[in-house]
Amino acid sequence: MTRNTDLAWVDFLDRLTDPPSDGPLRRFGLGLTAAVISLVYGVSWLLFPPALVTMPLPRRFGIGQHVAVSTSVHVPCAIGLAFAFLALYLHFHWYWGNHSRLNAYYEPLQLGALVGLAASVLYGVAAFAFTT
Repeated sequence: MTRNTDLAWVDFLDRLTDPPSDGPLRRFGLGLTAAVISLVYGVSWLLFPPALVTMPLPRRFGIGQHVAVSTSVHVPCAIGLAFAFLALYLHFHWYWGNHSRLNAYYEPLQLGALVGLAASVLYGVAAFAFTT
């Protein structure tokens, strides 16, 4: 990665961790719309799990495309939970953080959503690693 892409990641992560101070456009756009889209996608993984989950891997020695395949039911569950916790994070950060009465409560709920997101990612990695 170059220095500019490193700085872009730092700016992006700084934007996600700063307290929200935007107006109603960000509150409804990111706090509701993006959160609902992420939640619907996560619930679709929970309700209708695919039989196979494939993950592309980088090429080794320049020969073809390598793919890891898992048939475990735990992997779609972990993906669905990760998207649901991402939706909760977006909602708490952008909607509750920009609301005048809910602003005092968004930080612990946002932290809980991040802990749940990290736990679901670890659950997915463990489920994928032990079933491939």
